[in-house]
Parts: sequence; structure tokens; C-alpha cells
Amino acid sequence: MAVVRESLSALPVNARRIQIRLNPEDIALINDALGSPDQQEQTRWQLIDDPVISRGGCKIITETSRIDATVESRIAQLITQVFGGDRESDRQ
Repeated sequence: MAVVRESLSALPVNARRIQIRLNPEDIALINDALGSPDQQEQTRWQLIDDPVISRGGCKIITETSRIDATVESRIAQLITQVFGGDRESDRQ
């Protein structure tokens, strides 16, 4: 839930047709926490199961934005922050 909330908060306020792509097991957890979206919510956002996405991650796709909050991309961001992206192979 926290990853989805954080990712959604990065979208522009007027974002529409939001696709939230999650691992199927995570969709079940979110549906349990939020309940089924009503008709108005379904026109604004949609949960889509994507078995390629690891549990705990998501991808948010709109008409104008794409947010990759998969576990793998978040780990890569942390590694870049810790090591500063300055590796010997980067300089060559």
C-alpha cells in the first residue's frame, strides 16, 4: 500500500486513466484493504495484475506519465544513491 500511495502522490493532480500494475497477490491485498472501487473510481484508476512485477512493487501508467516503483528499480536507485553512480566502469 505504501509504495502505491507514494507512487500515486508523484502524479500530477489532474492525472486520469491511471493504471496501477501489480503482482496478482498484491492486488488481492489491496482489494482487501480498500474494497472494490466504485464506478467513479474505476473510471479514474484501475488495478491490473501483472505477474512479471515482483511482490511489493508496482508500475503506474497514465496518458502522460510512467512511474516504475518495482522492487528492482527501487533497489537500483538506492545503490546509485549509496555509491553515487561513480564506479570505475562509469568513467570508462
